[in-house]
Amino acid sequence: GKTFVDRNFELNYKNSRLSSVPVGFYHFFRFNRDGKEQAQNFLNTIRGKKTRLPLVVDVEEWGNVKVKSTEKVVSELQIFVRLVELSTGKRMMIYTNESSYNRFIRGNFGRNDLWICSFNSKPNIDKRWTLWQHSHKGKFEGASGLVDLNTFNGSRDEWRQYLRKL
Repeated sequence: GKTFVDRNFELNYKNSRLSSVPVGFYHFFRFNRDGKEQAQNFLNTIRGKKTRLPLVVDVEEWGNVKVKSTEKVVSELQIFVRLVELSTGKRMMIYTNESSYNRFIRGNFGRNDLWICSFNSKPNIDKRWTLWQHSHKGKFEGASGLVDLNTFNGSRDEWRQYLRKL
C-alpha cells in the first residue's frame, strides 16, 4: 500500500545481512491505492538498503479489494513499476498467480521477469517464468514457521549468472 511497512522490516533486514541468504524486497500492490504513492512508500522503505535479489511487486487479487476496472489497476501498476525502476536503476520482477497474470500482467509487462505462483501444477501461461512458487508449506532451518518453496527456471549456474546481472 501507500503507508504500510512491515513492523519487523528493519530487524529482518539487519538479521538477514548476517546470514548467507540473499536479501530481497517486495511490495504488495494495492488495487485501490495510487501507484505513485505506493512507489514512494516502497522507495522510502528500501532507501540505502542493499539487495542481492530482484525488487518484486506482488500483484494478485487474493488479499486485495475487488476491482471493476482492469485498465485502472494496470495503469497504476505501470506507474509504480516505472517510478521504482527509474529511481533504482533496476528492473522489477512481478510476482503473481495465473489468474492475476491473465487479467493484469499479460501483454502489459513483457520486459519484466515473472515469478509465478501455481500450487497444483507447473505454470500454464504464455510467458517464460523466472521463478515458480510451487508451495507455501516448506520448512527451512532457522525459520520459525512454514516458508514458500520456489524453483528457478534454469540451472544452478544460470541462477548464479542471473544474480550477478542484478
